[in-house]
Amino acid sequence: MGQRLVVNIEANDVTVASIYYHWSAYTMSALYTIRDIVNSLYDGGFDPENYTKEELMLRVLNMCEASGGCLSQIEYDGDPSIEASNFKKMFPNREYKTSGSRDDGIVAFTDIGIGYQNGWAEGTATIDLSNNIIEFDVYSEFDSVEDMIEQEWFEDEIPTDIPKTDIYIGEFSVDDLDEVISFAESASDGIFWSSDVLVCMTS
Repeated sequence: MGQRLVVNIEANDVTVASIYYHWSAYTMSALYTIRDIVNSLYDGGFDPENYTKEELMLRVLNMCEASGGCLSQIEYDGDPSIEASNFKKMFPNREYKTSGSRDDGIVAFTDIGIGYQNGWAEGTATIDLSNNIIEFDVYSEFDSVEDMIEQEWFEDEIPTDIPKTDIYIGEFSVDDLDEVISFAESASDGIFWSSDVLVCMTS
C-alpha cells in the first residue's frame, strides 16, 4: 500500500522527468515535497532557459540521489531496467545509484518510465519550469458546502467560518507556492475556499 505522489518536471513543453514518492499524496505532504523540489532546482539562480534537457535531467537526478532516492529500476519488454539502459546511452560516464527509498524520490526520464509512474499515482503535480507554473491535483474539490453535505463528507460539525484565498490551488505560480502552503497550514478544518472552488485537503 501507499499514498502515491508523482511530480512531473516540464520545460519547454516537454516532460523531462517524473519523480515518484510512495507516501506523499496528501495535500500538505505534497506541497512540502514540491517546495523542496523547487528550492533544489532553483538553487544557485537556476534559469530553465539556460539549461539543456540533458543538464536538467542530471540536476533532477542529483536532487533525488541527494535526498535518498534513485533512478527508476522498472523492467519493460525484457529490459531489466529501461531507465538505466537509456541513461547509460545518454551519460556513459555518469555513475548513478541503483537503489534508493521510494519515499524519497524515484526518478524516470523515458516516456515509458514516466507513463508507468503516472499510472500508479494517487495524486499528481506538474512543475512547469518554463512558465513558472505549478499544476496541483492532491485535494478534493467541491462547488459548495451543500455539495459536500450531499456527498456525506462531514462526520462531525459542519464548519461555518471557512477561510478564502484568491489563489486557485489547482494551478498557481511558483512564486505563490509559499503563500499557498502558509494558507493551507492555517485552514484548521482542512477546508478552504480557493478562488471559486471549495477545497478539502487530503490527510
